[in-house]
Amino acid sequence: MTTNTEQNTLLNTTFLNNISHEVRSHLNGISGFGSLLSDPDVTKDERMRYFSMLQSSGNRLMNTITDYINISLLISGNLTAHPSHHHTKSIIDFSKNKFSELSAGKALKLNIVIPQGGDDIVFTTDFDLLKIVIHHLLDNAIKFTDKEEVSFGFTINEKNIEFFVKDKGPGIDRESQIELFEMFSQRGIDFSEVGRAKGHGLYIVKGILSLLNGHIRLESSRDNGNNFYFSLPFKKEILSVINEIQLSDMTEKELPVVLAVDDEETNNIYIEAVLRKYASKIIKAFNGKEAVDICRNNPDISIVLMDIKMPVMNGLDATREIKSFRKNLPIIAVTAYALADDEKIALEAGCDDYLAKPFTYARLIEKVKKYTT
Repeated sequence: MTTNTEQNTLLNTTFLNNISHEVRSHLNGISGFGSLLSDPDVTKDERMRYFSMLQSSGNRLMNTITDYINISLLISGNLTAHPSHHHTKSIIDFSKNKFSELSAGKALKLNIVIPQGGDDIVFTTDFDLLKIVIHHLLDNAIKFTDKEEVSFGFTINEKNIEFFVKDKGPGIDRESQIELFEMFSQRGIDFSEVGRAKGHGLYIVKGILSLLNGHIRLESSRDNGNNFYFSLPFKKEILSVINEIQLSDMTEKELPVVLAVDDEETNNIYIEAVLRKYASKIIKAFNGKEAVDICRNNPDISIVLMDIKMPVMNGLDATREIKSFRKNLPIIAVTAYALADDEKIALEAGCDDYLAKPFTYARLIEKVKKYTT
């Protein structure tokens, strides 16, 4: 008979082993295909295929790390929701843009099902957290479906908006459903052998929905596949204008001067590559003191992208110093920190906004344009 201490040790070991296995698998793909790309004898078609595989491994690694960060935040109680008004069209577009190509790659149809007028409704939720829920459910559905279609949509009543993800994959027996949303099986099931139940995605889904005051349920059968339903509180919002940021090119006259501050050269190179069409000039600094000196001597700087953890002077102290002589200069905290209070601390230090790593190029452009147009 195992004690609670022994059981907790076993769970922690399993957790760490899962992390190690997934991270090493993705790193192997990145390293392997990166090496193949350097081979001068590979053909153009092979090079494109290897690059695609490298990119895929990188995306999977980023998703894995993000998942385990979210798990850590859920377990520690440090993941919080920040509700705001959002348009249902944004949810539909996110689902189409992110998963249409993935489903087409398996010859599956992604069927979007919404009520009449359903793409023109505004409601309140944390959109970033909602996207995580949709991502895990649709990703699972497509991964475990080999025929026909995967459906995503929602219905609305006076109190709730109920989303659904339906697939034609193998049904999940009732016994396994009981532990489907748990991080680890208490009965010792090897989840790596139970398909969709192996992972942590549904644990994250359940935890996030709890933060959003939502609920999830599953209807599953061997012949008809799996139907996941999750509901969120709904109160229709009436807004005259919903502002959507378009990632269109600015004119040369409007292009800002951007200061990118990060002690990791690769991060500054990435920011430079993303913003080259959206900035007239990108200046790089590698610690907070350099950033302060550059801002003091360059009045043309339009916006600062400030890492938090840096040598010599950290980003928070640098922000306070810069704001003392350039009060209206927008500073966005760009950080790998992900705890709930980090955004609050950055804003209290004088930062105007907060961008957590990893972030997409579209999210970065959106933030820069928000403060420079």
